[in-house]
Amino acid sequence: MKKLLLLTLITFLNVSYASFPVSENVQTEVVETIESPNYANSPSIWGILSLSFALLSVFLLPNFFIMLMFSLLAVIFGIIGLTNKVNWTEIVGLILGVLMTIISASIVGLFLLFRGA
Repeated sequence: MKKLLLLTLITFLNVSYASFPVSENVQTEVVETIESPNYANSPSIWGILSLSFALLSVFLLPNFFIMLMFSLLAVIFGIIGLTNKVNWTEIVGLILGVLMTIISASIVGLFLLFRGA
């Protein structure tokens, strides 16, 4: 009985191998296409940032140091916006930013010049 069980186990173990060819060197190639988004018709974020910082610098008129910082940001964002597609928000933000930069820089300069007097 033990011999029959041993013979059956050996036979089933030898027969249970795979009956199809197995190749070890299988290479699969995955190709994924990525489409870049088209932002041609969307409004420029630089113009919106330039106009918003220019308007914030107008509303922060009593605080000249923060007004100078916001107006400089408006000028920087307006120049970046003009390098791409020109929109009215970049032009208005740039002009208003330059005006507020001149005003705030002159007032800050006067404060620093006549601080000790």
